[in-house]
Amino acid sequence: MADNHFATYARQVFDNGYSINTVVRGRKDSHPELPRDRYCWMRPQLEDVERVMKTHGDCGLGLPTGRFVVVIDIDTECERLNERLLRIVESICGETPLLRQGRPPRFSAIYSAREPVLSIRLPQVDVLGLMTSCNAYGVHPDTGEEYKWLRGHAPHTLPLSNLPQIGNRETLAFMNLVAGEMFRDRFSGFELKLDDNFLPLVLASRSVLLAQFASRVVFGKKYARRRAQREIYQSIRSGCWGLTFAPRIDGPIQWTPDSNIDGWGQE
Repeated sequence: MADNHFATYARQVFDNGYSINTVVRGRKDSHPELPRDRYCWMRPQLEDVERVMKTHGDCGLGLPTGRFVVVIDIDTECERLNERLLRIVESICGETPLLRQGRPPRFSAIYSAREPVLSIRLPQVDVLGLMTSCNAYGVHPDTGEEYKWLRGHAPHTLPLSNLPQIGNRETLAFMNLVAGEMFRDRFSGFELKLDDNFLPLVLASRSVLLAQFASRVVFGKKYARRRAQREIYQSIRSGCWGLTFAPRIDGPIQWTPDSNIDGWGQE
């Protein structure tokens, strides 16, 4: 078992076109050295990747989601249902060569993002979009084992450009179908909602605009632009739109698998 997951895989994954973030060793939490909140929207600089390989090489490695990759996370404990869900995912999104597993029988299907994709959460089934990430290399905190890649490919061997591209249309189509099967008549579609990041985004945006205006008056246009960019990187969480897709469900959002799973996705 490798100990230095970030040092071992970061350069190869980065060279294959993915954005990457550091993960706290043996956990699922994003490490602050290369935080997922920033690098879900932009890729880190190569010099930063090489520096962190030396200073924090024992961290895990994650794939920030939403702008470069989209992850369909299947977390039920029913292997037969997970297989059925994968068939539905791939009937809508195409077959992906990247299938990652941390805690069997759960798994994650990784796709390339055609556009910025918002997250969608249902019980035991998630679309990991902006402001989240998928742990790709490291040790799973529950099993104590390394994450596995099930189809003979992994981000360090397969370029991002080789993945099928999907967007919000495909993720909503899949989750509409899943929510309809889970909640039947209680489900009436998805709606855009403000998330908890909206207020910090608005406040940070206004502070950046005021700082840019003051800097332009005092120091000139070029300095103001550099200052605004620095303030944005420090104050605004990259990729934070203040929006998420939320299901409209009559009653509690609770669900357990039933015996009709073989009929999922069929008329």
